[in-house]
Amino acid sequence: MDIKDKLRQIESIQLRRDISLTPPPSPTPSSPTHNILGGEIKESPSGSFFFCEQEFSLDYKHGILPLDALLEKPSALLPLVAKNAQIGEIDLKRILFVDTETSGISGGTGTFAFLIGIGYFDNACFRVAQYFMNDLNEEHPLLFELNQFMNEFRLVVSYNGKSFDVPVLASRNIYHRIESPLTQLHHLDLLHAVRRHWKNRLPDCSLNTAEQYLLQVVRTGDVPGYLIPHLYFSFLQYRNVEALKPVFYHNQQDVLSMAGLLTKVMQVFEDPLSECRAVHDVLAVGKVYESLNQYENALSIYEDFLENSPFPASDKRELLFQMGFNHKKLENWRHAAEVWHDCMTSEAFHPVPYIELAKHYEHRKNDFVAAKKLVEKGLKEIEVLEALESNDKWSQYKDDLEYRKQRLTSKIQKFGTDNLI
Repeated sequence: MDIKDKLRQIESIQLRRDISLTPPPSPTPSSPTHNILGGEIKESPSGSFFFCEQEFSLDYKHGILPLDALLEKPSALLPLVAKNAQIGEIDLKRILFVDTETSGISGGTGTFAFLIGIGYFDNACFRVAQYFMNDLNEEHPLLFELNQFMNEFRLVVSYNGKSFDVPVLASRNIYHRIESPLTQLHHLDLLHAVRRHWKNRLPDCSLNTAEQYLLQVVRTGDVPGYLIPHLYFSFLQYRNVEALKPVFYHNQQDVLSMAGLLTKVMQVFEDPLSECRAVHDVLAVGKVYESLNQYENALSIYEDFLENSPFPASDKRELLFQMGFNHKKLENWRHAAEVWHDCMTSEAFHPVPYIELAKHYEHRKNDFVAAKKLVEKGLKEIEVLEALESNDKWSQYKDDLEYRKQRLTSKIQKFGTDNLI
């Protein structure tokens, strides 16, 4: 049984438990959905579906951040947040936030989205629109209308959408033989950004946890996500529209939180000195720049923090290591060597500076004797640590140094101590 099957089994058990604890309401004459939830029934040539939307003023605060804080951020930060240079600079008003509520929480074949919430900036407000299936036969018109609207945007933002929301929507579009704009739009999954920057600080990286810790959002009248499929199927059977209110609220809050979290991640890149509290925060920012081959920007951030922030020695070493590797990428050999020398003289022992300096003397300076001395010193330090710690955590470095020592010995024997080739 793979992990998806296990999730479906847990989901099935949980739903049966909830159904047994909550007796279904007695069938009563139902009120139209739009009378209770607001909104309207949208008609199209292929059928109808329920649609509602709500406007939020730009100064509306979701947690600690007003919605218009996002519009104040440079769009050039989007590729950094997404860790994807192909996104480029996009008008922030052409971003579409997407969240789905589905028939199952584990995805898989047959899962469909019965409620799709989208958020976007529209003139002087932020709109949250919700597309809802009153009945299962409304999926085709709902998807068709949603796809038409999506064509107006250039970037989709989701939370875990790459693994869940987008595959669900894509599979349902294929089922109905509808061309989906999702295959053409850039996609930014905020879950990955939150993990990169806050996984060491948050209890977990769920949307609910991220919004609480990073935005200080407090929800009232919400419903647990695992209950939502049950509430929808109960609605289909008993038409209890009131029971759907928390589901619509849950979906709306998810959309608003994504706008806030995008703002929060952009702040990290806009002002890293203020937003980064620990060395792993700095490294997360720097490594994004490195992944985009922007090594100068990564170096600038590391240098700023070394100059302006008091870090423990072990943390400082991590930053110095990254600086050394970035100088190598830029072929700043002299600066790289200076960093490795600094690591050797001011930090607790680690084999990396010895290995990197040995490479420098061997390949850049052709000074095989100096390189061999560094290798031998590194090996001696490892031998001492192995005797004290009784573990093999240094074995990888030891193997590297031993191999390097053999090669350098051969070169010295071949070319002599003057090392002239």
